[in-house]
Amino acid sequence: MADPINYPTIPGKSLKEPAPELSTKVPESKQELLALIKEKDDIESELKALSSVLDSHKVGMNTPLTTFDGYPRDDIDVAQIRITRSKINQRKTDYTFIMNRIEQGLHKLHQQNKEEFKHEEEIQEEQYRQQTSNTASASHAASRSDDEPEQIIIPFARVNTVEPNSPAERAGLKPNDRILWFGPIRRGATGADLGRLPGVVAAHSGTPIRVRIQRGGIGPDAETEDLELTPSTNWGGRGQLGCHLLPI
Repeated sequence: MADPINYPTIPGKSLKEPAPELSTKVPESKQELLALIKEKDDIESELKALSSVLDSHKVGMNTPLTTFDGYPRDDIDVAQIRITRSKINQRKTDYTFIMNRIEQGLHKLHQQNKEEFKHEEEIQEEQYRQQTSNTASASHAASRSDDEPEQIIIPFARVNTVEPNSPAERAGLKPNDRILWFGPIRRGATGADLGRLPGVVAAHSGTPIRVRIQRGGIGPDAETEDLELTPSTNWGGRGQLGCHLLPI
C-alpha cells in the first residue's frame, strides 16, 4: 500500500529514514578531518535541496499552512511541507554540531603540527651541535691539514624589508640580515625550501621561533646572533612576521 504522505525527495536520500547518528569523536588526523568536512558539505547540499522543496510550494519556514479560519490550506501539500521543515531544523542542528567538531579537529591538528615542528627543530639543533663539536675536534687534531675546509652553515635567505613595530623588528631583525636557520629550516644539500616557511610560522603562532642570523661582513668577519621571533596576527600589519625574505 502506498504511503499517503508525500515525502519530499532528495537525490540519493530517503527522508523516511532517520538521519544517521553523528559521532562525537574529535578528528585526530587529516583524513578524519577531511571526511568530516565531506559530511558537512553533504548536509549543506541536503539543506539546499530541502529548501528547494519549500520554494516549489512558494512557502518558507514560517509561512502559515492554514487558512484564516484554521483549516489546512488546499493549495499546497501541508504534510510534505511540515516534514520538510522538520528535516531542515534537524539538519541545521546537525550542521552546527559538525562545525563545532571541525573547529575542535582543526585546533587539535594545529597543536600536533606545532609539536612536530618543535621535534624537528630539536633534531636539527642536535645535529648542528654535533656538527660543531666534530668540527672543533677536527681542528685540534694533529693529522688535519691546514687547507682542509671547515664545516660551516651557509645562509639560505636575506631579509629584504622589516616593517616598523612588527614581530620581526621587535625580535631584532634588520634589512640585509642573512638567515642561517629559521626554526627547523636550514640550508641542505639542495638549498633551503622557503615554501616551508608559512607552515612553520603558522605552527608557532604566539610561540617564539629560534632564528640565527649573520650580519655585517662575509665569512669570519660576519657577526652571528641568535634571535627569538614570535609570530603574531595582532601587530597591526600584514602577515605574522612583518618582514620580507629573499632566497639566497
